[in-house]
Amino acid sequence: MSERIKPIKVNQILVSLDNSTHSNAALDAAVELAQQYHASLKGVFIEDINLLNLAQMPFCQEIGEHTAKIREITTDALTRGIYVQSRKVIKTFRNKTDPIGIDAVFLVLRGDVYKTIEKESQSSDLIVIGKTGTNPVRGRRIGSTARALIKSHTKPLLLIEEKTRLGHPIIVLYHQTALGTCCLETGRELLNPDETLIVLLKQDDPEIFSNNAANLTQWANTFKIKISIQGYKEHTIHRLFQKLNELEKGLLIMSRDAGIATQKISQEFIDYVRLPILLIRTCI
Repeated sequence: MSERIKPIKVNQILVSLDNSTHSNAALDAAVELAQQYHASLKGVFIEDINLLNLAQMPFCQEIGEHTAKIREITTDALTRGIYVQSRKVIKTFRNKTDPIGIDAVFLVLRGDVYKTIEKESQSSDLIVIGKTGTNPVRGRRIGSTARALIKSHTKPLLLIEEKTRLGHPIIVLYHQTALGTCCLETGRELLNPDETLIVLLKQDDPEIFSNNAANLTQWANTFKIKISIQGYKEHTIHRLFQKLNELEKGLLIMSRDAGIATQKISQEFIDYVRLPILLIRTCI
C-alpha cells in the first residue's frame, strides 16, 4: 500500500433536498459530516423543470397514491405545491444548521434535477443525497437521480436511506487498488480512537486473501488502529448483506472502480445494503 494515497478531502458538502423522509436523513448526515470535517454546507432544493413542463401538456392528470382519485394537474397548482415544499425544506435546513453555527447556505434552483446537481457539485467535494424513492407498487427502489449520480459521478457520493443513521461502525469494502487504499485512509480518518475499523475482504482465492489480510494488518499496525478483517465469498454474499442490514447505524465506504468484476460487486452492495454508503471514484 502506498502511503502517498490520501483520504478524500472535504471542504464543502452539497446536499440535495426535497420534502421526503430519505431527504431528511440526507440532511442529518450532511450536517454531521460538515461538523466532522469542519466543512461548509450548501443545501439545494431543485424545482424540477421537467415536471413543470409536463403540467403544461393538455389533459395532464394524476392518480392519488392513497385515494386512487383522478385529478387534473395545472401549472399553477404544481408551482404552488413546489413553493410550499421549498418553504418547508428551507425551515428544516435552518433549524438543523443555525443552532450549531456551521457555515451553511441554501439555494432554491430550477432546472433538470440531475444536471443542476452536477453543476452545483463542481465547487463541492462531497455530494449527499437520499438513495431511495418510494412507489406503492414497486416499494423500495433506488431513485432516478441517485441512480444517475451513481453511474456517472466523479466526486465522492454519500447515499442515505430513510430510517438509517450515519455513525459507527465504519466499514470498508476493500479491493487491492489505489481507490481501495483511499477508502481505507478515509475510514481511518473518520474512525474514533476507541473504535475498530471493519474491513470486508474477498476470500474466494485463499492465497490472495491471506496476502491481502497480512498487508492490511501491517497497515493497521503502522497507524496503530484496530481493525477486524471479515472475509466474504461471492456465492454467499447475501448472507453478508443480511448481517449489514441488521445494523441500526454505521457507514460503508467503497470504491467505484472501472473494472467489471469490482463494479458488479459494488452495485450489489448499493442495491441491497441499507446502511449509508460513501462511494469514492477518484483519489488524490
